[in-house]
Amino acid sequence: DDQSRQLFDAWAQTYADDVDSIGGPLTGYTRSLYTAAALIPLKSEQLRVLDIGIGTGGFADLLYQRGAHITGVDFSPVMLEKCAELHPDFELHQSRFLPLPFEDDRFDVVISSFTFHEVPPRLRQQALQEVARVLKLGGMFSMLDIIFASETANQRAKEEIGRAWDDTEVYAHVADLDAMLFAAGFRPTVWMQTGPYHWTFCANLTSTEQQESN
Repeated sequence: DDQSRQLFDAWAQTYADDVDSIGGPLTGYTRSLYTAAALIPLKSEQLRVLDIGIGTGGFADLLYQRGAHITGVDFSPVMLEKCAELHPDFELHQSRFLPLPFEDDRFDVVISSFTFHEVPPRLRQQALQEVARVLKLGGMFSMLDIIFASETANQRAKEEIGRAWDDTEVYAHVADLDAMLFAAGFRPTVWMQTGPYHWTFCANLTSTEQQESN
């Protein structure tokens, strides 16, 4: 919404420096980025990468350094301005997670970090199907976010974080997200916890046939 965009617009100039010091659910942010990026296999013939919620470009840059051609989207124009300043080779577009402004089967790899939790829960299955639409069959989707193994883990994190916890955020749980990925045609999904409150996965698009998600 407009309030979220204004927040990220105001944060753009100091975002990369701030996130590790903020604490709360973002604790371990930079370490998680490096860990998640290292898990993504890049092949010389599969280098067209889309970063959804690119921000100032920190996550995408880790793949750019390995030869990837980066396209990025973000809903904050000020974030995109900062990203363009830092990474002039990136192709950037202002867009939300849903819908994506690209034709079908365009990208070899889609990545996203700390963005999916901003998608309303009722739209998350649709957002994953949108990723599948722009990804080539056999391509890879890798996402890093604030995610919890279970509701118990979610509640424990809320207690640990205390006043820094944002009750307006609805974070995904591994099993639920895994089922949604399966329904969107992704498998197998390899999960890894990268920080106290962060999980990442890598999954290949093996089917364009959408299935019912329970």
